[in-house]
Amino acid sequence: MNWKKNILTVLEACAALKAQGRKFQLVLAGQGPDMREIEMKINGLNLHDRTHLAGHITDMSLLDALYSRASLFCFPSLYDAAPMVVREAAVMGTPSVMVAGSTAAEIIRDGENGYLCQNDPADLARVIQRALSDPEALERIGAQARETIPVPWEKIMEKAVERYTRLTALAREGKLIKKYLRVI
Repeated sequence: MNWKKNILTVLEACAALKAQGRKFQLVLAGQGPDMREIEMKINGLNLHDRTHLAGHITDMSLLDALYSRASLFCFPSLYDAAPMVVREAAVMGTPSVMVAGSTAAEIIRDGENGYLCQNDPADLARVIQRALSDPEALERIGAQARETIPVPWEKIMEKAVERYTRLTALAREGKLIKKYLRVI
């Protein structure tokens, strides 16, 4: 629980959804330096009846169950570059909402394998509402997230071996520098 993860945007979006009369439950998992202030903000926004603070979860089966049970995973962090949590959610078929243009959101194709919003609570609330109001699309997008976002270790290793083999061959032929310069 750290403000730099853009948790305030999530809380303010949820406050807007509650003000609109939307039904939802927000589950926050984790621990961190801002936990106390986040709890105070939850109370200040009158979200205590809609928010569950799960704490730090180390049991992977419990974490998988939480991802699996979630309809949507909101991760509007501008801080993270390649968040594992988005991949963990995708493995369980849960699509993510991320901030468009953020490094973390590079793996998301809006409306295909996840959702994108602006770095704005009102826009995040709009995207959450849109996603939750279409269960069929949400399921389809979750299935696409499962297919496109997680990359098995074997695939990563296959690509790494392929690249090293190609680079080694280019180096033997004396073409490595020329090839590299053409790319730039």
